[in-house]
Amino acid sequence: MSPTLGRLVRWAPAVLWMAVIFILSAQPGLAVSHDPAVELPIRRVAHAGVFALLTLLIAYAVRAGQAHRRLLAAGVLAAIYGLTDELHQA
Repeated sequence: MSPTLGRLVRWAPAVLWMAVIFILSAQPGLAVSHDPAVELPIRRVAHAGVFALLTLLIAYAVRAGQAHRRLLAAGVLAAIYGLTDELHQA
């Protein structure tokens, strides 16, 4: 496998997950419950899980440097994507 193809294969899961996040965040009125006492905690846990998975997928794609540095860099990139997604929702 060529290095370029290898990079594309490693980044594909992260990019696909970003597309899923983008599509779901564009859905108006997406809710689990109409009760705020239920909706808010579920939404917070879902956000944490979605962006934790994105962080891991980006860390897998980066593949350079020590593990803790990769995770830190991936977390920063996932947070930046989260900020752009919030702008997209606004």
